[in-house]
Amino acid sequence: MSQNQEKLESELFQQYQYAIDLLENGNETKGIQILKDLMQNQSIINQDDKKILYGIYMSLAEIQAQSDQVENKCEALYYYYQSTQISDNCWQTQRKMALIFRQLGMMPRALNVILKALQLCNQPNLIQAILYQVCSICFLMDDQKQFQIYFDKMNDNNNLKLKIAELNKYFINKNNITDFVNDLLQEQSQIQQQLEKIPFESSQKLKYFNQTFQFEIKLDTYDLKKFFKKLQNILQINVNFEPKKQDFIQDEKCFMSNTKIIVISKEQQQNSKDISKELPKENQPVKQSERQKSKKTKQQQDQQFVLDQIIQSNHNKLIELIKQFDGNEIFQLNNNNNKISSEQNEKQECPVAKFLLEQLNNQQFLTIIQLLQKLITLICQDYQQNDNFPQQQQDILNEQQKSPQNKNFYGSSYHEALRGLINCIVWAQYSTNKFTDDPKIKLRLLEVAYEELTFRFKEKKPKSPEQQNKIKNFIRFINNMKIELLQTNINQIINDQAEIQTYLSNYYRVMAYIHSDINFFQGRIAKLCAQELNNPEITQEILDKIKSAQFQISSNSPHQSQQIQQILTQWEQKEQRLEDNEKIRTQINYVQDYLQQNQSYDLIKRLAIICLNQFYFVQQKEELKVIYKFVQPLIQQFLNINQPDLLIGFIFLKFSIIYSLMELDSSEFLAKFIEIFLTQTNGYNKHLILMEILRFHHLNINKLFTYINIDLILQEFIKIKINMKNRYNQLIDQYKNNVQSDLELRYYLIHLIDLKDQYTPQFIVQQNELQIEVEKFETKYSQPESFSSASEDEVEQDEIFQKQYQNLQLTQDQIETVFKIGKSNYQLPTKIVEFLQNHTIKINMGDPKIIEHIKRFAKEKIRIEFGLSTKELSKNFLYIFLKSYYLQQEFVRDLSEIELQFMGYFLTHFPKLLQDQRQLNQFIIDIVKKSLQKFNDVKIQEYAEWLYSQIFTKQKSQISSIKEFQEFINQNNLQCDYKSNLYYQIQKSEELNQNENQQKIDFKNICYALAYKESPFLWNYLYQGTFEQAQKQFKQKTQTEIDWFLSQKKIQALVNKNPQLNHLNEFRYIMDLIKLKQRQVEYQHSNNEQLYKKTEQGYQALYQKQFNVPKDAFEIENNFRVLQLYEKKVMRKYRNIPIERISQNLDNICSLVNLIKQMKEYEIEYFYQSNDGEHEMKQDLYINIYKFIRRFLRHRLYNQLNQLVLIIKDKFSYLLNQNQSDLQFQFQYDNRKFKISNFTQEQLEQEENTEYNKQDVNLILNNLLTIFIENTQKLVRKKAQRYVIESFYYATHLKFNSQASIDQVFAQISSIYQPNSRDLVYYYLQIDKYKCEKDEVLSQYYSQDLIFNYQKSKIIKLIIKILLKMQKYKDIYQLFEKLHKTYDLRLYQACIGLLEEYKRIDDKILIRDIILKSESYRRTIDLFKQDSIVPLLNNMYIRLYEKDQQEQNEGDYVNETQETKLEKGKKIIEDYRATKRKPAKPKDPQQQQTQNSQAQIQTQQAQLIQQVVDDVGQYINQGAIIQSFNDFDNI
Repeated sequence: MSQNQEKLESELFQQYQYAIDLLENGNETKGIQILKDLMQNQSIINQDDKKILYGIYMSLAEIQAQSDQVENKCEALYYYYQSTQISDNCWQTQRKMALIFRQLGMMPRALNVILKALQLCNQPNLIQAILYQVCSICFLMDDQKQFQIYFDKMNDNNNLKLKIAELNKYFINKNNITDFVNDLLQEQSQIQQQLEKIPFESSQKLKYFNQTFQFEIKLDTYDLKKFFKKLQNILQINVNFEPKKQDFIQDEKCFMSNTKIIVISKEQQQNSKDISKELPKENQPVKQSERQKSKKTKQQQDQQFVLDQIIQSNHNKLIELIKQFDGNEIFQLNNNNNKISSEQNEKQECPVAKFLLEQLNNQQFLTIIQLLQKLITLICQDYQQNDNFPQQQQDILNEQQKSPQNKNFYGSSYHEALRGLINCIVWAQYSTNKFTDDPKIKLRLLEVAYEELTFRFKEKKPKSPEQQNKIKNFIRFINNMKIELLQTNINQIINDQAEIQTYLSNYYRVMAYIHSDINFFQGRIAKLCAQELNNPEITQEILDKIKSAQFQISSNSPHQSQQIQQILTQWEQKEQRLEDNEKIRTQINYVQDYLQQNQSYDLIKRLAIICLNQFYFVQQKEELKVIYKFVQPLIQQFLNINQPDLLIGFIFLKFSIIYSLMELDSSEFLAKFIEIFLTQTNGYNKHLILMEILRFHHLNINKLFTYINIDLILQEFIKIKINMKNRYNQLIDQYKNNVQSDLELRYYLIHLIDLKDQYTPQFIVQQNELQIEVEKFETKYSQPESFSSASEDEVEQDEIFQKQYQNLQLTQDQIETVFKIGKSNYQLPTKIVEFLQNHTIKINMGDPKIIEHIKRFAKEKIRIEFGLSTKELSKNFLYIFLKSYYLQQEFVRDLSEIELQFMGYFLTHFPKLLQDQRQLNQFIIDIVKKSLQKFNDVKIQEYAEWLYSQIFTKQKSQISSIKEFQEFINQNNLQCDYKSNLYYQIQKSEELNQNENQQKIDFKNICYALAYKESPFLWNYLYQGTFEQAQKQFKQKTQTEIDWFLSQKKIQALVNKNPQLNHLNEFRYIMDLIKLKQRQVEYQHSNNEQLYKKTEQGYQALYQKQFNVPKDAFEIENNFRVLQLYEKKVMRKYRNIPIERISQNLDNICSLVNLIKQMKEYEIEYFYQSNDGEHEMKQDLYINIYKFIRRFLRHRLYNQLNQLVLIIKDKFSYLLNQNQSDLQFQFQYDNRKFKISNFTQEQLEQEENTEYNKQDVNLILNNLLTIFIENTQKLVRKKAQRYVIESFYYATHLKFNSQASIDQVFAQISSIYQPNSRDLVYYYLQIDKYKCEKDEVLSQYYSQDLIFNYQKSKIIKLIIKILLKMQKYKDIYQLFEKLHKTYDLRLYQACIGLLEEYKRIDDKILIRDIILKSESYRRTIDLFKQDSIVPLLNNMYIRLYEKDQQEQNEGDYVNETQETKLEKGKKIIEDYRATKRKPAKPKDPQQQQTQNSQAQIQTQQAQLIQQVVDDVGQYINQGAIIQSFNDFDNI
């Protein structure tokens, strides 16, 4: 027991004790009241041992038993009896009850109870006293036989037996009257008087103790019909029409009079242990389906054409929906054997049943008649006045508004309850005629009984004897009730005149209904019943009453001729097909002519039913068209009826179904039904019915919309979509704010928990100190599983991670019991039950994964509540409206505002459902956009144009703030979801169209979408689109009309304060870095100081925006990638960094490593996704250390270096451990002072003159080298590993700047060097499914061509330097073609390197090829057009001539001048080129044309190449001339 339970029980016991003290002190009134209040307390009732409840019963019984009032004594008996239900082995209680029964004169009951006390008592002395009581009571009952039995059991020589012996002598001789005998005789004479003093209510209570049976009846709130069927069966068991059984209610063996009835819920259903006897098997009701087995064989049934079976098969779902909606009898099947089992249909909870269960649950009724009387009051009176069941108000309102002719008896749950009730009452009338004293209720029951009776005659099947008995029951009840109401003087019962008037109006209406509709009955039995119903003794009196009240009995059409009435009556009574003869044709023509002049509801309805029945007589499908031709002239005129109601509408619907079965156009009837249905009903599943109708086979949608305005239909679906969306949002908000608000949600979320202690972004699960063992049990139910995707293709922003943990609690009972999610039952297995009971669970309602499942759950709720999800709705509309109507070629008109609204709510769902979207996109662009522009608000248009101008142009506006527009729009309610959705969809369609046609992208439509709806999703879409265009702008290296880089910055500024768009900061940061990398590449191409300073300023701007690195991963604010890039990229590139900030940088990287560990441990995937993130970040720490050391050494900033070494000693002392590698490192001095312009000349001199510990520096670099080499060993082929490739680069770079042999240096990088591959370096963005960057956001940076090629270019540059040092000149030359275009800078560097090495190159062929390539590149590549290359190239010409002379053993060249050697070298190249030229051949015209075309293509290619390199060359002439290869050493 928990501490809370113990505390509660202690408080309750104190209240109980306080009440006892009050009783003992004489304050009985207050004490009794407290005890009665405690008696109703659920905690006391639910107590396991019920000690307090037992004490309350006994205390109340004792105090009430002392009273002289008969009512109090009866109440005492009740409390004693209730105490025996808790503990039935207390003989004292039985003895006290016997004493009170004796005082009340109820001697038989006193005897039964005292005998039970005798049975329970085991104390000899007390047994004698009880036997004394038994004998006394037997004497009072004058039961000598019983007296003698117990007299003999008394012990002899006992004073008590001596007294009883006096009674025995009186039995022998009536004259033996002693004082004792006289006292008992006097008591005996007053028994009847004592019984008469017992109040009726108390008497009823006391009858509980006489019941022989206890019978539990289950009331399932999902199946009210079954409850009433059970009551009906019990009543039928006791009713037999033999006269001797008419008074069965007095028969002691009768079930009804000896059975206590208890109503229980489905959940409480169990085999009661208190039932003393069971019903005999022969009394169990026989299933009706077993009595009504068809006489036809299965083969005969299969061969027969039954129209209702065909309709049921083709339109099963529609029929069931209509039954749920309004249950119209026009869709009741003619053959009961075809009714679908209710177990196969999805049921919904019945509000009437729910109300009844709340009122009746666990109540006990002395007889089933008493229960029936209570049901009549609850259904016919209390339910209508109950405010907790809003659905009943609509049911009852519909009931009151319908006339008897069109009343739909089976539609609502209220009607279902009335029907079940009346079917019980007509059987119960044989046991009682007193159901209620309320004449209004009597009148209601009379009306319902008559409607049930008429329904039985509308069924065409023959009536069995049993069914005939049921009909007689109804007729008997109707006649008896008519007489009873006729004899009722309403003025003596009701005082309110308005209420009296209402009653009389209803009375006359019902009576007129009954007495004017007799002709509807058909067949011989119907006529006999009609004769009995039209009881001549009362008919005239009723008619007189109606006449006196000036109530007209006639039908709604006062002008009907007698002849028309006779024709219709003949047709109704003829239960077969109308013969196609002259007489019938004449009658049809007569009726048709009459209809043209005289139409009435009643006439149309009767004719429609007659025509429908004609179709049911066919034996083969082909005969349907024969009937159609026969009745078509009449049917067509039905459409002209004025003010048709829903019943006529359903008749039209059935005609349209039959027409579609004949493959005839049913559009007109269907349109008429839809119009009636939509304008006259308000059902929860209207949209489902409407959708099923629109999916009819052979339905011509285009023709349908010529009969009905499509807007009327679309409005219904728009309304349901809005309701679904609002309900969905309501559920999401409710669930997010309080997970405890919905039990089903908690059950659903449990399945997401791993059965272990955990701390994740989704759950915190901790084990309790006190552990509970759970006994193993078996369950037949499954466990909950994840619902399908929450995606409904809505225009909504993805959720961002937030820390919002809430307790996820379930009580022990909730954990162990069977539970329901949606429509399915589940139960948790023993393992999960035990885990939940022993753990405390918190769930993060701000976690995107949890929110995703909340959305799935909400979507499932919506699907159950509305019958389908939005996505399922859209799938149906895709065919019904889009493919079949709007996307047809003949559709060219503009859309109405309703149609635009429909498109706005559903169009976002359609593209994913279509394989080929081009037709839809064209429809959106040509039709939707044009139509939408007509409905634009002027202010919205102004705002959208301003927004576009602000972002994508350089124009300036007088309005400087976006808030001015937003405030105006909000104040004037100009927001519009559907228009925003449409502009979003137009944008997507135009983008697809533009991509296909290679047109320029324009985002004006998104600006309109944002103007109509301020949406994070749309801002994100706009930014991402702009970001993508900026990426393309960088890649293509072309100038565009829109500066996309600037535009994305403007968008960022507009949404900077929106927390839902914080993640866009990461994209902007990436774009800033890419832009700076572009400047850096431009600088490398030009070595221009001004460009360097411009680049440095950009890094400075980023450097100044410092960020705090959190210690806890849960505190990251969607900017982790920014933190990474800042510490990795900005801190490496920006040079004017103080040593303190360098120290902080190293600390921050360590913090980032720790955060990555936390994210991995806690399984956080929202801020960063990477398998190698931890290793890469650790390596980034060492890269930064190396970068800082190298920078200080190259610029001779030795004081800065010393401070850095101290920081390393303090924070990373292991980097100064002794290492097997003892290389000495030396870096080339960088004389570019502008790179360290933050130092004054004096500071630079001081820095340069500072001594530093070379041994420590070398030790650190050796340890870094070891770490890089260790990381290179993690290389996995066929797997993209960026950080491992970086480790190769830095390990090689360190070795290259040491005294290590060049062969060792080359060996270090050879693993990733691929000279025979076009790629040259084993560095890829993706290999198979492995990406170099798993994180989708960071991949926008690393996968950008500029960044990727720059990283690769660095490695290639290092390889070229190594090859030059190894004097592998031919290997370098072989790289030329692979470097061309992609790595022009590296190509130029390689070429410069070879030209500078001209003295060491001895291969004449290689020299010649280098010259040829260099001259070729000078014509196409701007870098090679620099004048600085000419001297180097001239040296190579001279070298070529000298090598040529050496091969020819000519020594004269030594004395030649350099100019002569140069000319002769060039001559060698010219001669070589001449030998390669082929002689020209005559060309035919066709060949000439082909070559001209090829020349034109080559010219275009050359122009394209020129365009690519223009951007590189634009800075060449702005700065210093590149003099040598080493000038490019800018790593």
